Amino acid sequence: MGSEMCIRDRRYELSPGTYDLITFEPMLVKYLKVIFRSEGRVEFSTPKLLDDTYPDRQLCTFDSSDGELNLIYEGARRTLRLNTLDIFMDCPQRERGGWLCDAQFTAPGAWMMLGNLEVEKDFIENFMLTRPEDYKEAFFPEVYPGSPRIEKSPGIQSWSFWLLTQFWDYVHRSGDQIFMEQCFERIRALLDAVSDHLGTSGLFENFDILFVDWSLSNAECCLQPISIPVNCLIVLAYERMGELYQVERWKRLGEKVRTRIEEVMEQTRGDSDGYRYEDGRWIGNGCRTETGLALEFWCGFHQNDKELIRRFTEEMGTAPKYRPDPNLGRSNLFIGLMIRFEVLAKLGKLQTLFRELKDVYLPQIVQGPGTFYEGIQDQSGCHGFNANAGAMIVNHAAGLGQPMQISRTVKIAPHPGELLWASASAVCEDGPIFLSWQADHQDHVLDMELLVPEGWKPELELPFELAGWKIFLNGKEL
Repeated sequence: MGSEMCIRDRRYELSPGTYDLITFEPMLVKYLKVIFRSEGRVEFSTPKLLDDTYPDRQLCTFDSSDGELNLIYEGARRTLRLNTLDIFMDCPQRERGGWLCDAQFTAPGAWMMLGNLEVEKDFIENFMLTRPEDYKEAFFPEVYPGSPRIEKSPGIQSWSFWLLTQFWDYVHRSGDQIFMEQCFERIRALLDAVSDHLGTSGLFENFDILFVDWSLSNAECCLQPISIPVNCLIVLAYERMGELYQVERWKRLGEKVRTRIEEVMEQTRGDSDGYRYEDGRWIGNGCRTETGLALEFWCGFHQNDKELIRRFTEEMGTAPKYRPDPNLGRSNLFIGLMIRFEVLAKLGKLQTLFRELKDVYLPQIVQGPGTFYEGIQDQSGCHGFNANAGAMIVNHAAGLGQPMQISRTVKIAPHPGELLWASASAVCEDGPIFLSWQADHQDHVLDMELLVPEGWKPELELPFELAGWKIFLNGKEL
């Protein structure tokens, strides 16, 4: 298992007889070595490996003319199945708890590769059933099941906001209005309590434990007393919950703090992740990181800053086109690079996205057990959040978006790039969805076949790269 190879001993002292021995290993199994020490005669039957991975009905698929993307998709699928049981897990070989933040990125993989929302709902429900009075300021616990580090401590507080962004996604994926209403009071308790963290700066400040990425972005100087990236995430949570439940005070608060963040960014030129606010002045803590910037982009900031978008695309990440800024803290895989991947997709920088997916994941496939790591170097050889890589390949290589049950729509946005063909399938409550296409780069023809359930509406979004092409959908020219 690469650098994480681990030898585990199981010793048995047995009297003469016949035995069936079963052992559970919380590690990924690659080799089995059996040693007998006996003066008698031993008969050993062939060992069997019991597969405890999540069942896969093969209803969701992806294939393309790019074998490397196909390998990454299969690695993400394998990683997902090993980290899916009754909830989404952190990793099977180190800890099997359900962590907030991880699931924001695991869940799209489960929807796109397994066609399953049951585990995601169970995951969210476990947290929504926690009592707000059991945790400081009604935060959600960082992991389920788990116990507080100290009395009433939820652990990492910023991860509660990742639960809310995931919940917003889940409601749109599932259309589950009944569950949405059941969760309102628990969410209300948190958001009303967090509003007390608004300081004289106009931003949220002075939390106990925050997390952005396993990198410099997690240094105290980047997080305390005021973290701009975390403020961006909190704002997005207020905005989305305000929209979902039509709570005006949450909408107004989100809009107010978003405007204040934009003012701070303009005044400071975004020279730091963390700040102090003293006597009406912003004092940067001196550290700026790729992950902090990626999270700000992810939350909808910097959308019109063309030069910053260029720098983000071409001078950052694991395979930059130009020399990166040595004063900018680099991202790790969990979760900085995953946030970056999603931002690249939102910006339409898909060739950069595919190049970086290959740069990160192909070495892990070659050197590891066929599953994806927590960090660039290792830390955990099978970390569930990497399922999102498979979902993004379906969404942006094949161009089959996530089915949205709430609106019965699915985005169709093929980006041939260097691909000659691609196909993908998904499922929803109403039946299967299937997309395949072939691209003739010489004659500039894209021929698509699309199947959606009755009552569903495909939202076709053709990229600029297809301008001037002839586009056919189910035999008819568009």
